[in-house]
Amino acid sequence: MATPQTNPELPVRGTITSWLPDDSIGRIRLSSGEEIRFGHSACVGLRPSVGAEVWVVEVAPHPLGGLRAKVLNATGAATPDRATAALAAHREREALRPAVEAEVEAIKKECEAALAATPAPWAVAATAGVTGIADIEALRERMPRDEIAALVSTISAIHDGGPVEHLRLFDLEWADAWAHLEIWTDPCFVPFALEGGNHLGLFAHPAALAQGVSAPVLFRFHELEPVFAWVAESAEHFVRMIDAAARGEDVEPLRGTMHDVVASLVEATLREEAFEDVERKDVHALFWSGARVLESAAAERLLARYRDRGWSFARASIEAQLAIAAWQDRIDAAWAKLR
Repeated sequence: MATPQTNPELPVRGTITSWLPDDSIGRIRLSSGEEIRFGHSACVGLRPSVGAEVWVVEVAPHPLGGLRAKVLNATGAATPDRATAALAAHREREALRPAVEAEVEAIKKECEAALAATPAPWAVAATAGVTGIADIEALRERMPRDEIAALVSTISAIHDGGPVEHLRLFDLEWADAWAHLEIWTDPCFVPFALEGGNHLGLFAHPAALAQGVSAPVLFRFHELEPVFAWVAESAEHFVRMIDAAARGEDVEPLRGTMHDVVASLVEATLREEAFEDVERKDVHALFWSGARVLESAAAERLLARYRDRGWSFARASIEAQLAIAAWQDRIDAAWAKLR
């Protein structure tokens, strides 16, 4: 078949006569009866197939002689080839990048300033009557973090009746800011230490506090099997375990007692069922759904419930998490401009 040696008048209509998907090459018969080659990179807004009617918008010399279609589309409108369009888009994104990075940094600073202006989680929890905050603060004051970390790493949480090796912090950072709760952490959990996505904290559930039960120390496992495992009856017991470990003594007798109300609440959380007037399914929507719409709706229901009942720490936790989520949405929207 003859191949035109001079440029046809463009755009020109043609029909795909051959297409080899494995090689991403084919041929087009023009309305003049001549054929030219084309590759997949020439196709803009269309999927090539034999018999398809297309428009040749731009041509270029082919290395084997004759011409090749540089731009094909279904309309005949002048459009750049994909490589040129991609390069132009890349240049636009790079030109926009400094402004986007500045926007993201401004949002982060706004978030940090707003959270810094609110009472910290430990202070809110203490004001709400959560016992044990003072014990944790005193421990932090009198013992270096590295030393505490080494001792904490020897204490495993209890699950299925005994200590479980992987349910422990292998290192320790203090978790005394709202951001350390991470988005959608159970709003009754007051973390005081973290390592990666795992936490140690006080389970400050009002149903337990109302019965005079001290907030127990729980381990929160980021891989969620189990979500929570029991560590000690209270912060006081936990600190006594740390002191005993520092002396080289056995810590197990110092754990204290897992009270029935605590066991019931933790079990309810693990089962994703209701306990008294708390809809645990809402809490679990925050844990499990992965859908921001469902998570936000559950958070709003919990926020209203905690506000009505005067559960101040749980309410502050949800408010902080919603605010952090909103800032993260804005950050995601800013980065999306570079896609």
